[in-house]
Amino acid sequence: FVESVQPPRSPGHSPIFQAMLSWQNNETSDLALGNMNLQGV
Repeated sequence: FVESVQPPRSPGHSPIFQAMLSWQNNETSDLALGNMNLQGV
């Protein structure tokens, strides 16, 4: 796969330590539909 994409290479960076982390802390709330209540776990 890497050979087909051919990303730019840089000897100044080690690909083993290149990583991107994403943290999403979305506020959740309960949902009420008529007489039915839904609650997230």
